[in-house]
Amino acid sequence: MTRPAAMAVRIVPWALLVSACDVTLVDGDAGDSPAEIGADADADADALEDVPLDTAPPDCSYAPDPVEPPTPLDPPAAVDYLIVSADPLLDAANALAGHRAAGGHTVEVLPVSAALDDGTGRPDTAGYAARLRHLVAARRAALDPERELHVLLFGDAGESWDGDPAVVPTAAWPDPGGWVAAITSDNVFVDLDDDALPDAAIGRAPFRVPADAQRWVAAVIDDETRYEPGPWNRRLHVFASEGGFGDLLDDILLDVGMRVIGEVPPEWSVTFTYAAPSSPYTYPPDRFSDRVYAYLNGGGFLMSYIGHGSPSGFADVSWDGGPSGPIFDTARLADIEIAHRPPLLVFIACSTGSFDTGDSISERILREPGSSPAVLASTEISHPYSNMIFIREIERIALSERPRTLGELFRRAKRAMLEHHDDLRDFLDDLSSLQLTAEEMAGLPPAHLHMYTLLGDPGMELPWPRGTVDVAVENDRLAPGRVARLCAQVHGPPAGTAHVSFEIERTELARPIEPWSLADPDWRETVMANHASANDKVVWSADVPYEGGGFGLSFVVPPDTRRRDHHVVVYAEDGVDDAMGSALLRIRPE
Repeated sequence: MTRPAAMAVRIVPWALLVSACDVTLVDGDAGDSPAEIGADADADADALEDVPLDTAPPDCSYAPDPVEPPTPLDPPAAVDYLIVSADPLLDAANALAGHRAAGGHTVEVLPVSAALDDGTGRPDTAGYAARLRHLVAARRAALDPERELHVLLFGDAGESWDGDPAVVPTAAWPDPGGWVAAITSDNVFVDLDDDALPDAAIGRAPFRVPADAQRWVAAVIDDETRYEPGPWNRRLHVFASEGGFGDLLDDILLDVGMRVIGEVPPEWSVTFTYAAPSSPYTYPPDRFSDRVYAYLNGGGFLMSYIGHGSPSGFADVSWDGGPSGPIFDTARLADIEIAHRPPLLVFIACSTGSFDTGDSISERILREPGSSPAVLASTEISHPYSNMIFIREIERIALSERPRTLGELFRRAKRAMLEHHDDLRDFLDDLSSLQLTAEEMAGLPPAHLHMYTLLGDPGMELPWPRGTVDVAVENDRLAPGRVARLCAQVHGPPAGTAHVSFEIERTELARPIEPWSLADPDWRETVMANHASANDKVVWSADVPYEGGGFGLSFVVPPDTRRRDHHVVVYAEDGVDDAMGSALLRIRPE
């Protein structure tokens, strides 16, 4: 349909021009756009002082195109979801199995006492790893090769197994590269052809107490059956410690990390919080943990930590001549109370997932009521080279391929560590070769396939925003001060509110960073304001009510907008469903 003239919307950032449709400028986004970083805006503004602007909206065609509700899979004839459960946790395992069966899986639950029996009624303490691998291989062989096999080990594990049916044992993978002599690995059970690559999606629910297991199952089911539209569905949070590997390697890691963040599609919202005091994304050390807790409790799609870690927690932030504090204060886990969408937690750090050696920080977070139901973490000391490859592949596959389940995402990301090469991977390899030998670079990724473990349900369905928005700009190259016109077709809610924002690329800064020093009495306030400014990529935004499946819009590009690539981002929702999309808009001089 063509939008009636009576519903046309025209927006300028200083004076709002509306017809029948109400449009609300978002506080703080318009009218206080920052001066150009550099000195290239004044001439554009002077040249446009007396130029009349035609702010008429475009004539757009669109039609209602609602998203169909998610439908369950058709159950396969063979098992596609295998649970091997500690005997005391069978009630919780069966509750999850019922939920998975209702979602279209063919489920098999095996108590560990039966699954790892040597055939004589005794536990196979010597050959349990081969026995469990055989169980997986048999189910993989019986299943359609196009169907994902999910394997959940429902129970905690120790460093060895004496036949105790209250735990589900893990395995050890001897590292031929020698980075770690023997790696604690659940991946062994799903590497069916000895190439280190997983042939099924595997995860572990590392519980010993039935009440903890039941609470976690309830959280998984709630996460999948409750969908609440809102900005949290498109938020990605990244927080990081300093590397401390020397200036060269630290600069390499930061450069690659920013490139990975820059690859995230613009319709996603990303925050970055970094411990280095020289960064615009830094935060006061004694308030760093407060910032991380606030992001976590505000909800999101994914939250990732990149940096140093240990079984008990994360690195501290410490500045020379200044305060120090924890990056994420593990004494405050009771403060976790996530509103809206619990983010998937990815800890790219040493040993934060070492479930076999005691009570790791990842296990403690999983047990916390109101926390996230899934953590990806390493069981061993990890290396920054492989860490950067892995987090990049998680981001790339998650946001470009949108796998249906969490286990499928991690399985694909692990395989991509060995199988995927492109310009960014070649760039990382070239830089890393300055400090690593060819043998080390070949051996590290397979070792990390084994040490990174999903503590969570591999069959958990990922909560993608349900719809998309096709955004078309009339002219994708404009000078500051000119009028941008766009049409948006919403493949999702036919009517609702669209949050429209005009944003600079996320590796750029939209506004200047204020200088500061520890000698300033109000340095904390300056640092926190800089952090907020650095993470705010929005130059202008407005909330636009729409109906009929889409809308047309015009707005004036602020005269002091930086001459960089920008994006028009649309997030539409109606309280039940949501949709998002974006379009590139290059800001250049006349």
